[in-house]
Formats: sequence, structure tokens, C-alpha cells
Amino acid sequence: MTPTQLKAWNKNRAKKDNLSIRAVERNFMLEKFLEKITVSDYQDNFILKGGFLIGSKIGLSQRTTEDLDTTLRRMEVSRLTVEKMMYEIIRTPTKEGIQFNLTSITEIREENDYPGYRIKLTGNLENYRVPIKLDITTGDSIVPKEERYSHKLMYEEKSIAVYAYPIEQILAEKLETILSRGETNTRARDFYDVYSLKHLESESIDYHKLSKSLHNTMMNRRTTIDQSEYKNRIKKLSESSLLLSVWKSYAKNHPYAEDLAFKEVLSTIEDLIQEINKLNE
Repeated sequence: MTPTQLKAWNKNRAKKDNLSIRAVERNFMLEKFLEKITVSDYQDNFILKGGFLIGSKIGLSQRTTEDLDTTLRRMEVSRLTVEKMMYEIIRTPTKEGIQFNLTSITEIREENDYPGYRIKLTGNLENYRVPIKLDITTGDSIVPKEERYSHKLMYEEKSIAVYAYPIEQILAEKLETILSRGETNTRARDFYDVYSLKHLESESIDYHKLSKSLHNTMMNRRTTIDQSEYKNRIKKLSESSLLLSVWKSYAKNHPYAEDLAFKEVLSTIEDLIQEINKLNE
């Protein structure tokens, strides 16, 4: 593979899927880095989650991402161990000749009290350079447990196997964020992800598992919301001019959401919650 070939493939894919070239370039380099993980000594330590996983499930044309979200298991996690791990993973180039270089490692703390890290890298194919980010969290409680997932590569008739969040855990974390943060949650992608997974992956959702996963997520995040309040909280979101404005901005910048009304998205989320409530009546 030459830089000229890769640029042409990315340009054609961007045109086909109505995406920016930058989004396609980034997705390609993210999956090449993920492929490096799957052939490393750390392949069983990583669990894939987040936007890249969602895009893999529903298609790149329906969901792009800024980074690769993962959680680590079965190993001690510190800045030193993460740095050592990164250098071992990127020590050699990919079969295409792509060499990853480590730019920075920054500690992050988000939903829980466990440490996490944001790693910035650059994927280099000769003079073709694409910056990417990898987020690593620890201490995630996953219900149902992680599953073996097959990700189809963009330009090859090949898939790579990774451990990943089950769809119920993805939805549970999104729903908990939507319900607990209310109008303060200005991440429009959370709303879009629940909508798209409900519509495009509906046959994969086990509502009994989703109910258990949502309960577990709320317990793990110390969220106390009575189930009878779920519907009222969604109603309040539908009345928020702030969230409507946030949604319109998201839809304007993401072609796959441009014809989707926020009201329709919230209606889908409400339907999902009703399915959960039925199981617990």
C-alpha cells in the first residue's frame, strides 16, 4: 500500500458515505491500531466500547468517531504500565507499513474513581500522517459480560476479533447518562446512539439483559432515580430549548443525523424505556 493508494481509497469512501475525508482517514488508522492490539500480548486485556464499536455495528456511514474507547482488565494500570504497553504494541509497523508514534499520555477520570488515560498517537504511512486518540478506562462493571466481537476491516475481506461491550451495556450507559444528567448532558451523540442502535440493531437487544445492565450501571455510578421517574425525565428533555439547539448543531455537522428530528429521537428513547418498565411491573 502506498500513500497515494490510501488517499484515493479514503477519498472514494468519503464520497460514497457522504463523510469528511478526515473522518474516514481517522477511522482507518483507528482500526489499524486496533488490529495491532489484536496481535499483541495485550489482546485479552482490552475491551472495546464507545463510538468506534457503535460505528462498526451500524456502519461508518451512520456513525463516525473521534477516538478509540476501551477499558482494560486483568492488569495493573498506571502511567508506567500504559506507556510500556503502548511502546510494545507500536514497536513494529503494520503489514501495510504504517508506523505508529506515541505523542502523549494524559490521565483522565470520568464516571468513576478509577484512573484512566488518553493516549495520542500518529499513524504514519511514509509522508501520510493521521493523528488518532485512544481512551483507556479501568474498573468498568460490565453486565452482561464482555463478548467476542468481529470487526470488519474497511478495505479488506477480513475481520478482526476483539473483546467488546455487549449492546445492552452500551445502551445502559447511554440511558443512565441521559436520565441522570438531564439538560446538562449536551453530548448529542448519546441521544443519537440510543436512537440508531434501537432502530438498526433492534433484533440484537435482549431487554431482560438491558434492564439488568441499566440497574447495574446506576448502582456502579451511584445514581438513584426511581423507575417511575424515567418517563417524566424524558418529557422534560423534550421541552428543553437548550437540548434542541444542541441537537440541531449536531445534526448540521453530521450528515447521517441531518434529517432526524430531536422529537423522533426522544420518542425512540421513551419506547426503549417503556420496554424496560414492562419487565419490572
